[in-house]
Amino acid sequence: MNGNKIGSSSENANNYAISAPYINNFHNVDKNKFHVPTLFNSFYVDNLEANTVYKFTIRAVYSDGESEDSVTLTAKTAQNYGKIIDITEKGANGDGKTINTAAIQGAINDCGQTSSAFDCKVLVPEGTFISGALFIQAPLTLELAEGAILQGSGESSDFPKNKGRSGKPPSLINVIDKPVTNLRITGKGTFNGNGWKIDQVLKDEVGNDMPIYFKGNPNDYSKGILAKSQLSGGGPFQSSRSTLASFYNVTNLFIGGSLTFKNPSFHGLEFDYSSNIAIINNRLLTYAVTNGDGIDLGSCSNVQILNNLLDTGDDAFALSAGAGRIGENGKPTECVLIRNNYIRHSHGAPSAGSHTAAWIKIYLLRYLGK
Repeated sequence: MNGNKIGSSSENANNYAISAPYINNFHNVDKNKFHVPTLFNSFYVDNLEANTVYKFTIRAVYSDGESEDSVTLTAKTAQNYGKIIDITEKGANGDGKTINTAAIQGAINDCGQTSSAFDCKVLVPEGTFISGALFIQAPLTLELAEGAILQGSGESSDFPKNKGRSGKPPSLINVIDKPVTNLRITGKGTFNGNGWKIDQVLKDEVGNDMPIYFKGNPNDYSKGILAKSQLSGGGPFQSSRSTLASFYNVTNLFIGGSLTFKNPSFHGLEFDYSSNIAIINNRLLTYAVTNGDGIDLGSCSNVQILNNLLDTGDDAFALSAGAGRIGENGKPTECVLIRNNYIRHSHGAPSAGSHTAAWIKIYLLRYLGK
């Protein structure tokens, strides 16, 4: 960087990538070296100055030396945030009991009609903040600080079905009402959908706590929390439950940092008709939620999914592109790069379809540990 060496991609991954310790363990237990080694091809750089130009070059390292420098990559960092709104300034209470929907929505609305994700940041500080459905309609940054938990309420009334899409109740986080360009969701906190009760908590292969949620079905959803409340009205098992976060017609979207998304009533992260998406360095924990997909892409393009940990109750990545005659006139899902993720459990990693009317094309999967 700017003529100075800043390390190798493998060292950098070991320091920053959530998936790295799991992938390293995967290879360490492979005593016969049956599997091809995993190479990390991304690099995380922090502590940069705002609004500053940086130049990067890359070298390949061989057993007998190094390559010449690559073509120079020039990047300019973003400006400092125009304003920062702490949700507690709007009356939110992180006591794990208070319903904070109005306060948090007020903070989001106070960002106003911005043009850049850096014009305004909504900050969720340490604490457990209970909320119903939240709606974003303009560019901003939503940051969950370390120790912050944004948790869905357990009541279906906080997720009114008439505010959702396609006959489904809204998600905890919704960008669905109008097109939005330039949006960031980042931090080190947790989005908890509060969908189901915890069956048990195990230590995973690297010693971290790994929750296992109860399953449900149309005849027995008694172990649900929000899911139970939403299904008690007698609606269809799938379309009556909330996804954790939904994005429709969003362009230039970054989700990452060191976030955790867990325990949805239905799916994890759902994207439709969106483009230029980066999902980097997150935990998606939905096992063993029935239909608990990790990341769903419908008619999306130019997507990078890197360095994530997924432990899912259904597909880790589900790619689709509409159904039937109407779907044929929609957009394909295309230009998707999925790399250096660790899928601990899933039904499909990824699945392509069903719903492929407008085609799924040009996607690359590399170095998936499972």
